[in-house]
Amino acid sequence: MKSRVIFIIISAVSAVIFGASFIGAAGDFWIVPAAFCGTYLALCILFWTVIILSCLFIKPNKVYDRPSKFYEKMFAVIYDGVIRLFRVNLHVSGAELLPEGCYLLVSNHRSNFDNMVECAAAGGRNIAYISKPSNFKIPIARRFMRRCCYLEIDRENPKNAFATVGRAVDFIENGVCPVGLFPEGHRTHQIQMDEFKHGCYLIAEKSKCPIVVCAVRGTEKIHKNFLYRHTDVYVDFLAVIPKERVCGRRAIDVCSETKQIIADFLNSKGEAQDDTSSLQPACK
Repeated sequence: MKSRVIFIIISAVSAVIFGASFIGAAGDFWIVPAAFCGTYLALCILFWTVIILSCLFIKPNKVYDRPSKFYEKMFAVIYDGVIRLFRVNLHVSGAELLPEGCYLLVSNHRSNFDNMVECAAAGGRNIAYISKPSNFKIPIARRFMRRCCYLEIDRENPKNAFATVGRAVDFIENGVCPVGLFPEGHRTHQIQMDEFKHGCYLIAEKSKCPIVVCAVRGTEKIHKNFLYRHTDVYVDFLAVIPKERVCGRRAIDVCSETKQIIADFLNSKGEAQDDTSSLQPACK
């Protein structure tokens, strides 16, 4: 059950109890909404206090080999809370395509919300995303990212980048968790995709895992809309490239195929894409 639903139920029960206790004697009907709002606010404060305190037990610079089930669940709740806070209406399609085991998730990249909405669309399952070093400097979030085995990639150091690829392969081969990848390497903040960098597709080749192709739409509007209106965000799981079609093929060819799948889908939704043939040769 979602945390917000639990908070609402507890707040409603509290309001009923206070109302039954005081309204009959004093006739103060404002007690009921006040009790509801006060209880809800107190629960929210308690929740975020627990989140902040729990992250203090995570070593921000330690490299973990396996995510904690407790922090996985907590991270999923945080993502759900952030999505609701920013007034996102999440629309999901193709979730039935997701494999039971581990896989490489490949998606276009429009905003910092992309991994949050994708995890929520995947049912709250932990996905270890490959992320740039600056994201591991974000207070609180960096600790959860470490504990949930997010992977830091140094784009300026090929040796370290391939070490990250090796860790991702280990996660998938050992059934630790799926790995998420944004081949553009950065947020575009627009509907057109940038060049896909194919080096990290070696993860699927080396681990012999399927590739889940995903398209995200609408996240680039969230930061502009949340003060004024809800934002409709779409996460569409488009296809699964089986491991048999990954192994033995060049990473650049698999990369081109995934980009074309996403581009064709976005074109079908009226979001015209530029030429999808240009690819970068390195995992950066």
